[in-house]
Amino acid sequence: MNIDPNDPRLTAFALGELNGDDLTEIANAIDESVELQNAVDEIRTTADHLTHALASEAAPILNPEQRQRIESAAGAAAIEPGVATSPAAASTSGLAKNVRFVRRFSVPIGLAASLAMASGAWYTLLPSLSRSRELSKANMM
Repeated sequence: MNIDPNDPRLTAFALGELNGDDLTEIANAIDESVELQNAVDEIRTTADHLTHALASEAAPILNPEQRQRIESAAGAAAIEPGVATSPAAASTSGLAKNVRFVRRFSVPIGLAASLAMASGAWYTLLPSLSRSRELSKANMM
């Protein structure tokens, strides 16, 4: 198994966010590779430093007007200060709906864009190919 030390799954593994087949694959790869073990240790050390550094910083405080504008824009229910919302609660927000829309249509839009690019390349290169065929036929005579 050949896994790049920059594979984002290593970060997910180090932060305990990986599961399923990816967890098994990455865990086996880490057991077999000192380089990957070092990468995971480095990720965990960096995450620990960031956690401590950010914990010591004061969190910005919103005034009630700012909080209301943000909640209105997000289309979410009132958020109590200091309480993080769950992913389930976030899935009903307007942002989550936009993300689902983008994920749903990104493949068809990507395919359409690829087809358009291929057609444009074909249209652009076709005259050159025709000319080179004509020149090769003329050279053979």
